[in-house]
Parts: sequence; C-alpha cells; structure tokens
Amino acid sequence: MLIIKNGLLINPTDSSEPKVSDLWIEQGKIVSPPSIPPKGGKQDHQAYPRKATVIDAEGKWVTPGLIDTKANFCDPGFPSQETIASGSRAAAAGGFTHVCLSPLTEPVVDNVTILEYLKSKAQECGLVDILPIAAASKNLEGKEITEFQTLFEGGAVAFGDFERSGMNSFLFKVALQYTASIGAVFVSQPFDRSLQNNGQMNEGKISLTLGLSGMPAEGESCELAKQLEVIRALQNEGYKARVHFVGFSGARSVELIRQAKRDGLHITAGVAAHYLSFTEEDIAEYNTNFKVNPPFRTAKDKEALFEGILDGTIENIYSDHQPQKPFNKDTLFDEAPFGISSLETTFLVTLEELFHKGKLKPKDLIKLFTLGSCKALGLPETQISLLPGSEANVIIIDPNYEWTLNKDNFHSKSLNTPFLGHQMKDKKFKGKVTHTIKNGRIVFQHETLQATVK
Repeated sequence: MLIIKNGLLINPTDSSEPKVSDLWIEQGKIVSPPSIPPKGGKQDHQAYPRKATVIDAEGKWVTPGLIDTKANFCDPGFPSQETIASGSRAAAAGGFTHVCLSPLTEPVVDNVTILEYLKSKAQECGLVDILPIAAASKNLEGKEITEFQTLFEGGAVAFGDFERSGMNSFLFKVALQYTASIGAVFVSQPFDRSLQNNGQMNEGKISLTLGLSGMPAEGESCELAKQLEVIRALQNEGYKARVHFVGFSGARSVELIRQAKRDGLHITAGVAAHYLSFTEEDIAEYNTNFKVNPPFRTAKDKEALFEGILDGTIENIYSDHQPQKPFNKDTLFDEAPFGISSLETTFLVTLEELFHKGKLKPKDLIKLFTLGSCKALGLPETQISLLPGSEANVIIIDPNYEWTLNKDNFHSKSLNTPFLGHQMKDKKFKGKVTHTIKNGRIVFQHETLQATVK
C-alpha cells in the first residue's frame, strides 16, 4: 500500500475545489481511506497500516499523471536520438504517465507490426503508457490512406501525418469520413508546403535581418481555414468527424479555431508549451535549439496563444518532444533539423507562464494536461482521476521548489533544448515534479528512477 499524506489534492474530473487530504493507493488503484478522525487537521500517522509506504506531500500538489498528446521517441529508426526507454524516462521525470507518440519513425507507424513493437517496448520498460498515433497516409506520403480500422483495433489512439503531411483536401476529407465511421480522432498539423517554401523561421523583419528564409503565418492559417471548411461540410452532411489541431503558433490560427468552435464544429486544439516562452527575437544568436516547426513568431502571436488558453479556444498543452543528437544541431541554422527535447520542461514552462504569473489556478492548469488531453483524443477519464476506483497514475508537484536545469539532471538522450546553454545560462525553474507514480508504483522520485532503463 502507498499513502500520500497532507498533499493538496487536485482532481480535474469533478467540481470540488482542491483540498489538503491523504490519497491511498492499493493494488494499482486509488482507494477510500478508512474513516479515522484526523488530529489537528492532519491524518494521524499511527492510523496508517504498518507496512504502508508513506510519502509526506505537505506543501505540494497531488494530481493525476499528465498525458502528453504529441511526442516523438524516434524509435524505431533513430536510437541514437532517443529510444522508448530513454523517452519514457524523460516523460516520467516530466510528470507524464501517458505519452501519445507521433508516427514519424523509420519505418513509419502505418501497420500493426510497428504498433506491436511500440507496445512491447513500452511494456518492457514499464515507466509510462505509450499511446501510438498512427499515420493517416501510407508512409506519410499523403497519397493513400492507411488501414484505419485495423490500426484502430490494433491500439492506435488517433491518426495524423503531422509535419510530413502532403495530404490534399480530397484525401483529408476521405480520411475524416473513415475516422468518423470508426469513432477515431484525426490529428491535424495544418500547413501549406508551397507557402512555407523551406523556411527556417518566422517570416518578418527579423528573418530579413538574419538572412534566413521565412515561414509566413499564413502558411498555417490558409491550410487551417481550408480544413475547417471541409470539416464544416462533412458535419453538415451528418459525419461526426472529430479533429484535434496542433502545430500552429500564429494569432490568425487561434482566431480561426475560436470562430469555428463558436460555429459548432467538433474540433479541439493544443499548443506546445515552448511557444509560451519564446518569440522570433530569441533566434538573434542563430541558436539552432530555437529552430522549431512551426516557428516562434511575434510577441503578438504569443499573446494570442495565451488568450486562446484562457478563453478555452486551446484546451490542451503538449510537449512536441523532438530529440536530436548534438551534431545534428551543431551546424548552420538553415541546415539544422527542427525540434526541441522538451518532455522534462513542458509542465515546468506552463507552471511558470500560467500559474506563477497569475493567469490560471492550479486546477485549471492541471486540466490542460489531463481533461484537455482526454477530450482531444477521446481517452477515458478514469486515467486522470483521483476518485476511488481510478487507476493510480499520480504525480506530486512542489510548485515552489527552485532549481537549475543542467545536462547532469536531464534524462532524455538528447540535449537540444533552448533551456540549456549560455544563452539561458542554464534555466532556473520554480517548481518540480518530485514523484511520478504509475499504476501504484513509484517510477520517478526526484532524480532517481525506480526501474532499469536500457
């Protein structure tokens, strides 16, 4: 038995306010504690079972484990960048108990064999649950859709081609018809390849000054507007297509999604946490760790993302974890690959930008990684509840613990994060996940994992 005592319990699945209490866990489930009167407002420690493991969480938050709706572990295909084991380790350190993996691997996740590989590797590791997102088109080529029904039955939680998508509007419509027929979610990262034109950063005055080719904001908003019209037409025809939008960073995209929701379209939207921290101005030193797709845009665009979160237009925050080896990033900016290693910083960035700056209360913050994730991908809420009978996927957070991120306390194989290095002077964070508990078992405690990572 595991007992977490005196923590601020934050349960996103009910209407109750967070309160200081104990959480009892037995045989992988959250259970009701015995009815024993507390002394001095706290549970009498003598009432705990003699063989129970007791964690004192006074001054800390106790919440369901977080669900990351988009990450890449580069496995199979690129084990030098990340593996299921090392990615799971980073996820556990970041407070995630469930991670939805994108299909951008080699080979691509477009068949049941790859799904079975991912599930077996995750089970072998045993740190987090891996929820694969299957490719919507074969080999991510945007020419022929995959076997949606077979993949869905084989364990895929959703479908999407993400940044490799070359899917035209017709195939997009057909894909939505198929996902609607089986009750699956389509995850879309809208961008127009012709407008992006191999850009390296946001198009504007700064890209001109730095001599880098630009990626205009309309490269995402034009494609988004087109996709929304397809969704609208299908909905009018009676199709219950559900689409989750990711991979946008512009103010116009937020505005389009907001209006579409007002019009009654069945869509959700998420944003990667690092877009809440940086703008195009941070690329001034040509630091390739700031090279991401979509790119960091203007301060106005960044503010629009905050507004979208606060008014419910954006209901989910994810990592968009994309690890790279140092030699991949240690090159000219226009030759470096896109991506940030971000599983371990995602929640901390959000805590800093939304809680410590007074924009959101703790429960609303946690909802972005729990209820918002479940709503986006149609996942069961029993995975993110603290009610008795729920799966014991729990994290403990010290919101005020101050520490410095450095390469020695980073768990991912790859260090391609803008929070490390001279430009940030190694990031000082306020807040830390101190424990991650998966199915009632402690898999992360401070900087030590209670499992062997291969």
